[in-house]
Amino acid sequence: MKRRSILTSVCLIVYCIVFLGGCTVVYDGNPEPHSTSCGNITMGNGKFSYDNGFVYYTDLSDIYEYEIASNKAVTVFSTADIIKDIYVQDQYIYFNSNGLKRVTKDGKKQQRIFERNDGCLQLFVEDANAWYLDSVEGTLYRRDLKTKKEEAVLSHVMSYYVDDEHIYAIAKEEDVPALFISDKNNIQFNKVTLSFLPINVLADDGIVYMAERESYQVVQWDSGKESRLPIASCYYQIMGNRIIYLDSSAYDNSNSSLMQYDMTTGEKKRISEDVSDFNLLEDRYICIQCRAEDQQFWIYDAETGKMENMNTEGVTE
Repeated sequence: MKRRSILTSVCLIVYCIVFLGGCTVVYDGNPEPHSTSCGNITMGNGKFSYDNGFVYYTDLSDIYEYEIASNKAVTVFSTADIIKDIYVQDQYIYFNSNGLKRVTKDGKKQQRIFERNDGCLQLFVEDANAWYLDSVEGTLYRRDLKTKKEEAVLSHVMSYYVDDEHIYAIAKEEDVPALFISDKNNIQFNKVTLSFLPINVLADDGIVYMAERESYQVVQWDSGKESRLPIASCYYQIMGNRIIYLDSSAYDNSNSSLMQYDMTTGEKKRISEDVSDFNLLEDRYICIQCRAEDQQFWIYDAETGKMENMNTEGVTE
């Protein structure tokens, strides 16, 4: 009987390692999220992350480590699963693949934090909370990573964003999209009256940015005052006094021009063509995915104006 018990335990361990990518581990969350942002995940696919001079990025099936100083990349990890929403904490790269998983930076050890096969989109982790949607225009959930308690906070969500104090969401009420805002610690959403129908949301220092349905014009909302900006975009982020955005007025075959709009001077600048996705890192780097005949990954230094190729073709192992 004892021998059978030992054999059963060994088989269970092997099953966890081989089939589950490592047993579920104790994880208290990310108390100082620095490697990515909520905007990178909700306004993109969370494909890029930064840590100590290195950019970690994914083409959805592989994770690469790119050193900015040497302009060299190595393949860290490969999987048959889809990888999104990556961030770095200590010696691990965390990613969303039907729930939260992590892999060591050398790619040798993979572990599962939690699994959610019923849907886990736009997964953002800050402190002990994981935020995610269960489907497109689905329910927004908050999961306490310490207690493992999951709670639904809002239904019919088209877009969401969390900052230090609030949760912002565009959700449908009787099939009509509207802006809802809640305190993060005491969740109770209040509907905001707008003169237009929004489709997505981003906030910066208490100022809310939303794209209008159909026209995609970006509208700035500040304490009840609306200001229409001269840009059209569904995917945009804030870098200082500039909006970095994919230009929806020149949309072509799922690719757009990546533009910069200076909110102080009104000047517009083209950063790159044929862009399908981008993330902002360190309030300095703009990581870009272009799609022509093959995937191209670039990093643009907003301080120096220098653009470097991080293309996976020719990546060293």
